[in-house]
Amino acid sequence: MTDKRNETAPPPMVDVALTGTGGSVAYYRGPNGRSQVQDMIAEYTDKLRAQIMLTLQMIVDNGLHRMPPNRVRVMRHTEGDNLWEVRVQGCRLYGVVEAGCLILLRGGEKQYRSRGTEHDAIRWAQQSRAEYESRKAGRDKKERSR
Repeated sequence: MTDKRNETAPPPMVDVALTGTGGSVAYYRGPNGRSQVQDMIAEYTDKLRAQIMLTLQMIVDNGLHRMPPNRVRVMRHTEGDNLWEVRVQGCRLYGVVEAGCLILLRGGEKQYRSRGTEHDAIRWAQQSRAEYESRKAGRDKKERSR
C-alpha cells in the first residue's frame, strides 16, 4: 500500500489571480507547469503591467459583459465561441470562461491583419483552449474513477 502523503501532486492547471463580485480571473498553467500569460506580463514595463492588472480588476469587479467592447470581447467565428479577448494597449490576452471565471490561456502582442499574423494568434489561442479542455477532461475522468 502506498502512502498518498509522499506522492507529489501534479501542478495545478489554473492559479486564481483576482476575485471580485463580477467573477474571477485565473492563469492557465500548461503541461510544463508554467503560465505563458504570467511570463508575458512579467516582461512588460511597469506601466503596461499596471494597466493590464487594472483591466483585470475591472473585469472581476464589474463582470465581462459590462466591460466596453474595445477592452473585452468574445471572439466570433471561433469554434464554440467561448474564446474571449482582453485588449490592453498593444497587448492581447485570450481566455475561456467557466463558472464565472475568466481563465487566461495565452497572450500576445497586437497583431495586424495586413501582416496575416492576427490569425496565428487566434489559432494559438484555440490550440491552448483545446489543450486546456483536454487536460481538464482527463482530470475529471481521474476524479470520477476514485
